[in-house]
Amino acid sequence: MWWSKRAVATPSKTEEEPTDNGWSAEMEREMADVVGVVRERDTVEYMMLSKLVLNCKREMVVVGPILMAAVTVGSALGGSTTVGGIMAGALACVVNSFSHGGQVSMVFKMYKNNARFYQLLDKSLSSSLDKRPVEREHAELVVMRLALQSGRSISSLRN
Repeated sequence: MWWSKRAVATPSKTEEEPTDNGWSAEMEREMADVVGVVRERDTVEYMMLSKLVLNCKREMVVVGPILMAAVTVGSALGGSTTVGGIMAGALACVVNSFSHGGQVSMVFKMYKNNARFYQLLDKSLSSSLDKRPVEREHAELVVMRLALQSGRSISSLRN
């Protein structure tokens, strides 16, 4: 036959011995801790920030037209209400400028995408940990990829 013969069965490795691809029980625990941190801290943080920005955007969408209505009423009545209309107009200009110029919707989308990225990272790490150690990618490559994708150093991942 042209293919190689099967190797003789080797005795099972102990729990602390790394496999050929660098995985050990300690490495699995570290990666499980990283998954927990990503799930509990990073994803939750970006979801909270996206909700905060969305609430600010909703308030600006409501306040801008109300202030413009105050400007219209103030200028239509004349007299002393004109000053109130001018102030409301200036405030409406600031709110609309911040809403559109500050691109609050883009900030919301950025935070939402970051939260989705961390959810995807959590899912990929969890699925990798569910596989048998022999079927996984090399442990050092997983740690390096995780550090690069999350923008952290390897030592900060382990801490």
